[in-house]
Amino acid sequence: MESEDSQKAENEYPEDEEVVTFKKKRGKFSRRTQGEIAIGFVVHVIMLFYWVFVHVYDATIVKGLSADARKAAFPTYEEFFGRWRHLTYINMWSCLVYFFLAFFADIIPRSSAKGLFQNVVDFMFASVVFPLALVSPTTSGSVFITLG
Repeated sequence: MESEDSQKAENEYPEDEEVVTFKKKRGKFSRRTQGEIAIGFVVHVIMLFYWVFVHVYDATIVKGLSADARKAAFPTYEEFFGRWRHLTYINMWSCLVYFFLAFFADIIPRSSAKGLFQNVVDFMFASVVFPLALVSPTTSGSVFITLG
């Protein structure tokens, strides 16, 4: 059975591309070409730099405002939990942490530890990051459309 799965998987890719086989998941091999791995790495690096820039901007511009200007721009800034009670702020941090971990999952050499770490990163994306990233713009957009 296992040899049939590996034969099927080998036939899905052209002969001239080097195929990397990862561990078996739910009866199937996870396989990606070197090009797919490189594209994933580039996307993770770009998004990591983007979220680092967002946090640096937030730390220098927003927190660098005077107390009066900050209170005028963000009236609830110093109340209960401050900015952490806003979904967009939690979303910013979850995306930064995810892309940081995904970047390191890409640069770790293949081993059993990489497989476990990659599973943790995938679970984090599916259970935390993607739902938060999806809920934040859709709810604010639907409220804007409904009330606007």
